[in-house]
Amino acid sequence: MRNAFEAGCIASTWGIVDFLAALYYLFKNSPARRDDFLKESEIALPKKFIQHRWLENVPASESAINLLASIKKYIVSVDKGEHNQPNCKSYACVKTHLSDNLLSVKLKVFHSIVKVLLPFLTKYQTDKLMLFFLPEDLKKNYKPATAVFCIVQEFKHWN
Repeated sequence: MRNAFEAGCIASTWGIVDFLAALYYLFKNSPARRDDFLKESEIALPKKFIQHRWLENVPASESAINLLASIKKYIVSVDKGEHNQPNCKSYACVKTHLSDNLLSVKLKVFHSIVKVLLPFLTKYQTDKLMLFFLPEDLKKNYKPATAVFCIVQEFKHWN
C-alpha cells in the first residue's frame, strides 16, 4: 500500500513530495531565514517531511496547507527585496511550486489520501501476524483511495 501510494505520487508528476521536503529544508539550517519567515507569518515553521516515513508525514502536509498563505507572503517579500534572497535549491523548488495555481488543491488531495491510508499503515506496521486481516482491510481502503485517483485522471482529460 505504501509503495503504491509512493508510485502514485511519482506518477502524478505534481512534485508534492519535493515541495514538502524543500519547504522544510528552506528554513532548517538558516536562523536568519527562519526569523524573516516568522516575521511574515507569526505562526510556525513547516514540519519535517521524510520521504520514507509515510506515517509521520500527515503533520507535514497539514502544516504546509496551513502555512501556504504565509509562505506565499514570504516569497513575495523576498522578491521585493525586503529579505535576502536564498540561493539554494529548496528556495527555487518552493518558488516554482508556488507559481502553480492548483498547489493548495494538490496538497489537500495528497493530505486526504494520506489520511485514508494512515490507519491501514499504522495497523500493519507491527510484528504481529496480521495476514488474516489483510484482504478485508485492503478492500476497505481500496475504494476511497482509488476514487481520488479516478477524479484526478478525469481532471487531466479536462485540461
